[in-house]
Amino acid sequence: MKKVGNYIESAILLIVIFVCLLPFVYMFFMSWKSTLNAYDFSFSLKEFTIQHYQTIFKKPEITRYFFNSIFVAVCGVILTLITSCLAGYAFARMKFRGNPVLFLLVTITMFIPGEAILIQMYTVTRNFGMLNTFWALILPLPTALSVFIVRQAILAVPVEIIESARIDGARELS
Repeated sequence: MKKVGNYIESAILLIVIFVCLLPFVYMFFMSWKSTLNAYDFSFSLKEFTIQHYQTIFKKPEITRYFFNSIFVAVCGVILTLITSCLAGYAFARMKFRGNPVLFLLVTITMFIPGEAILIQMYTVTRNFGMLNTFWALILPLPTALSVFIVRQAILAVPVEIIESARIDGARELS
């Protein structure tokens, strides 16, 4: 009976994997088709073309757009890691007045959709003179969810490990 359950579970997982990978496979095949056949939902490459890839590599601004995206993503990840690790540790292990209330306020912001504060974010960005800069893209990236996840991970670490590190001479940021 256990083997039948494993086969059913494996079959369901394979179906889910297939459904998840299908858009990527479709996108790959569409990139090799001509523009006229782009909306043909088939995986055949009867009219194979590399025109789209030639267009990408001939235009220098595409490379700039790509590296702009990489720069914003890397800076956003670094900023998110720094802020969420510091805030998550503070909420998990440091005792200060208002800790539970402040953490509650931070977690409540997870329930506010980004679209609801989009105009306010634009206004703040404009008032600080950050329109058309990378900062306008990078600064909003750290979210309350990352703080929450790091806090939960730090709470899973036993207090004894942190205490033994303090005995060995470690400080809060080491």
